Amino acid sequence: MSSNVQNQINDLNAAVQALESSLTQITGNTMSNYNQLSRIVAQQANIYNSVYYGSGNIVTGNIVVNNNANINGILNIDNGLLYSNPTNNRVGINNTNPQFDLDVNGNIARSGMRLPRFDNNTFSGASSFTIPILFSDTNYNYCEIKLNYIVSAICDINISSQNTSNTSLSFFEHGLTTVRWNSQNTPTYTTSTNTSNATFALNVEKDGINNNVMFTIVRATGTSITGRRNHYYYDHVFCFAGGGASRAYGFGYINNTSVGGPPIASITFTCSVGTVSGTYSTVHSY
Repeated sequence: MSSNVQNQINDLNAAVQALESSLTQITGNTMSNYNQLSRIVAQQANIYNSVYYGSGNIVTGNIVVNNNANINGILNIDNGLLYSNPTNNRVGINNTNPQFDLDVNGNIARSGMRLPRFDNNTFSGASSFTIPILFSDTNYNYCEIKLNYIVSAICDINISSQNTSNTSLSFFEHGLTTVRWNSQNTPTYTTSTNTSNATFALNVEKDGINNNVMFTIVRATGTSITGRRNHYYYDHVFCFAGGGASRAYGFGYINNTSVGGPPIASITFTCSVGTVSGTYSTVHSY
């Protein structure tokens, strides 16, 4: 073996020994001290086995993991773009406080398809409650509401609406048909138009009776004066005070203040007397 080759081998051995001395210990997949190693990978690290990182250690640059990466603490990428909390085993997207196994703050979609958005809430102890309508997001043109409620006193119920500028909107061509179980041939028909409070139900019974509503509304997207109409319909099964099981169904449209103006932001249900409690769910879709 020539002296030059031997010198190169000696230099290589010396470099390896210097690297080994810079690390306190590497045992299997565990690095007990890698301050020197982190300097080596400051620009780019290609990792070919499992790596365990402790707290307070920072590596800048690129890390390429060609096998397993185990993180025994919180993972927070780009200020919550992807967030994982090992304490409660929850993952958030655009959310650093996930309340569910997977909690997404934003829209979920795949190429070529818009997925619906599901929301729900409860209300209790007030004379009215408000349901958000998310038509400010142009991904949503359609909203379905399911509602379960109980009133504390026999009452009528009206509906009203506001846009995203907190301006009250008017109901037009609102028609309400009420049919009681024992007088189906003699329904009551109630109409109203150009009003900020439309009649939704009459003479609703109290006594802890659950009442059932389905309400559907479509966002106005027209470019003419008649294109301001947000058409809706609803179907409502409730207990009519003194009349038993009844059905109230209605339709009409809520007018935007101007063509292309601020969209609907909410619908509010208000009791004439007493309070109302219950739950609702909404589905917004394209």
